[in-house]
Amino acid sequence: MKVDWTQIGTVAGSVSGGVAAIYGAIKGYTDGRNVVNDWIEGRQDPSGFKVRTTISKTVIRLDRTEYIRLRTVRAHKRVASLKIDHWPIVVPENGKERKATLSNYYAMPGRATISPDENFQIDLLDDEALRAHRDHSIVLGYIMEETRDVLFTPPGVSLVPPVGSDYAVIEVHFPGCQLSVDIKHKADIRFYSKHSTTKKETDFVWPSEQATVTFPEYDLDWIRARVNKPPQDSEICLDWHWHCT
Repeated sequence: MKVDWTQIGTVAGSVSGGVAAIYGAIKGYTDGRNVVNDWIEGRQDPSGFKVRTTISKTVIRLDRTEYIRLRTVRAHKRVASLKIDHWPIVVPENGKERKATLSNYYAMPGRATISPDENFQIDLLDDEALRAHRDHSIVLGYIMEETRDVLFTPPGVSLVPPVGSDYAVIEVHFPGCQLSVDIKHKADIRFYSKHSTTKKETDFVWPSEQATVTFPEYDLDWIRARVNKPPQDSEICLDWHWHCT
């Protein structure tokens, strides 16, 4: 049988052209819908961006604690400066709140400063500015020059809104301390949300499709907790028990 390569090439070209057209239509529809969503959300929030994910890593040492937060930010418009985090507050056992002592705060991209309203402000140069209708990665880090006993009595870490609409992760490392577990290797850990206004607390069920909590079988000096689709009006909190040397 003689193969008509011309006809096959024509059919293949038609199929590939049809696939490309369908892909282009779907992509155009998706991009257009995202632009519309950006416009709607931008009118609701004048900041010009939305936090989609947050990964927070905390390293707790005897005399200082380092916080590093990686966020995925959706820009509704061009953004050259943004504020997300507040200057952290220390609440000692006597209940008298005060600002934490900070050092070495930084951002990537951009440069971090403390604004007059006591927020971390990240300023971006022209070539660093967040482009509209795109997702961007933003890192903020800082060190709290406070002792472990002052910051973590009792031990716990929280994320305040905006925590991320897709997911939020809290990872805590505490060299020199060990997570307390029972004989069945069950740890006394609580992972929950706290409403920003009412202060109502709701536990996350884990392990589940919504939430997971991970810690090592040996060398129990870290915890990682993740929640998908976290509530947007609440703090995300992780508490635990430990013993330190």
